[in-house]
Formats: sequence, structure tokens, C-alpha cells
Amino acid sequence: QIQEALKEFKVPNMRMEVKRLKDIKIINDTYNSNPMSMKGAIEALRDITTKGRKVLVAGDMLELGNLSGRFHHLVGRQAAESGIDLIVAVGKLAEFISNGAQEAGMSKKKIKRCNLTQEACDTVLHLIKKGDTILIKGSRAMRMEQIVKELEAQFK
Repeated sequence: QIQEALKEFKVPNMRMEVKRLKDIKIINDTYNSNPMSMKGAIEALRDITTKGRKVLVAGDMLELGNLSGRFHHLVGRQAAESGIDLIVAVGKLAEFISNGAQEAGMSKKKIKRCNLTQEACDTVLHLIKKGDTILIKGSRAMRMEQIVKELEAQFK
């Protein structure tokens, strides 16, 4: 019974939802974000086998109070230490992600910072290559699903 039920199981929309589009794979985890869910998503990206690069598109995690900068810094460190190939950090807190990744040894050339989600859409579309796996995650208010929609439109 369990095996039959698992065959029918589908993850809820925008929660670690894997989409294959032509020659790229998207992990749409844009429903929401907090430090623990971001950590888990990065670990999942780390563990995926891919033909191309592993790309993290990380939007701001909101409502974290005065620890916000520290949590975003840790996201950058974890991504770099997990072997993520490229980071696109989106939002007002992108600088903290970038700094954390650089402190953990990631080259500045492999980190892109964008203030707005639309800017991130353009950046991601320009950077993506055949075989890449892209994890897109951020707080709901960041509207990171726009990036997923742009990729779907470009790679159908």
C-alpha cells in the first residue's frame, strides 16, 4: 500500500519541485525560506548528480531580525563549502551571502549579486548552460517564482 501511495505522491507546488526543461534542471523551492529550509535545500543540491554546474539562486530570507546578516552569511559559507559552482544572491541581503561564500573560498567571479528579482531573472538567463541544475529559493515576498517562470518560458 505504501509503495502504491508513493507512486501517486507529488510534492506541493514551489516546494523542492524538480522540473526538467530541455537541457537544464530546476529545483523550485520558492514557496518560502528560512535558515533551516535553506540549509536543507543546499544539502539536497549538493547531493544531486548533474552533468553541468550546480547553481544556487538565493533570495533574501525575511523576518529574521538582527541576526539576518549572520544567517545570510552562513548561507554563502554553506553553499561554497558544499561545492556549489555558482551563486546568484538576490535582494538587500545579497552582500552577506556573497561575503560568506568568499570567506569560504569561493571566487568572486562565481558570485553574482542582484538587487531585484527581475535583475536576477536576466542574470540567470545569461549564465545558465546546458546540463546545469538550478536551485531557486527565497522568502515568499521576494517573488522568486518569477525566475522559474522566465526559465520555463525560455527553455520549453
